[in-house]
Amino acid sequence: MKRLYLLAYCLLPTANLLFSQNPGDKIFNSSSIHTINITITEPNWWDSLKYYYEDGATQYMLASVTFDSIQMDSVGIRLKGNSSYGHIGTKKPIKLDLDRFISTQEIDGMSKINLNNGFLDPTMIREKLFLDFMNKEGLPAPRCTYARVSYNGNYCGLFKIVEQVDKPFMKTHFGNKDGNLFKGDPNGTLENKGTNPNSYYSDYELKTNTSVNDWSDLVNFIQVVNADQPAFSSQIKNSFNVSPYLKAWAANNLFVNLDAYYYYAHNYYLYHNTAIDKFDWITWD
Repeated sequence: MKRLYLLAYCLLPTANLLFSQNPGDKIFNSSSIHTINITITEPNWWDSLKYYYEDGATQYMLASVTFDSIQMDSVGIRLKGNSSYGHIGTKKPIKLDLDRFISTQEIDGMSKINLNNGFLDPTMIREKLFLDFMNKEGLPAPRCTYARVSYNGNYCGLFKIVEQVDKPFMKTHFGNKDGNLFKGDPNGTLENKGTNPNSYYSDYELKTNTSVNDWSDLVNFIQVVNADQPAFSSQIKNSFNVSPYLKAWAANNLFVNLDAYYYYAHNYYLYHNTAIDKFDWITWD
């Protein structure tokens, strides 16, 4: 028995190291509510943030950010969201791009921070419960935690930090990060619009490998999804990681997540997992 205790003691530092080796582990596994202060010195900065968002531009403004005790300069900030942007006052959803102006800047291995405002959820817990459930079940979904957010030292409100779906996320969940990542937004219905990639540009966003801009894998997948029987049954499992998708579908129904594919046909990602040469479904928002 003493040997087992000794073995556990010797392995404990290694276990802690492994526990914190993935990007975001320290932030999302913390039991504390984080504090984020965003400092913007530009005059009329709030009007500018709203103008860029409402103009449809993904223009980032320059800010300094203090995350807990960590100070970061030259951080990109913009407002984001769809219906959640309608929250009154300054508690609108925020995107922080840490490496927008300094290419190597990051925190806990992450270069992007999403701050969601819990619009229409006075409990501020529904999204976290849902995402915690997804992660506990081993389904690819972002993690969620909380932060008190201030602008220029003035408290704005409690926000949810939601993990960015990007290359570090894919490396953690799939063991590779070089495949195409598509976001189904604003109207990613997966309907067949032919074989010309141009027909899909307005309904999906290619998030990786943008310089190559090869949409052929998504187009081929959509052809399979819309194939008639028996072609659909024989081909879908060769193109799509079906089991995790069915579990994610069940979880969305369990939590009555209407702001998802089956209601608005958005808020999801498809990743071409190069390890298995199939698309994986990633839940979002």
